[in-house]
Amino acid sequence: VYLATDERFGSKVAIKETLCMDASFRKAIEREARLLNSLKHAALPRVTDHFEEKNSQYLVMEFIPGEDLG
Repeated sequence: VYLATDERFGSKVAIKETLCMDASFRKAIEREARLLNSLKHAALPRVTDHFEEKNSQYLVMEFIPGEDLG
């Protein structure tokens, strides 16, 4: 997960990278992105975008500041 700045709005966002394995895995990540985008709950970050680049897929989501659980 990376901290980034949304170039359109200037806000901080979190970008989650997922390495793509095959076509079915890509479709599963797309379904996850659509599902997460439709969910509205205080305990979940809002997903605002999804894209693929090279051999990875990315979810762009609301950045929630706090301590790293690691």
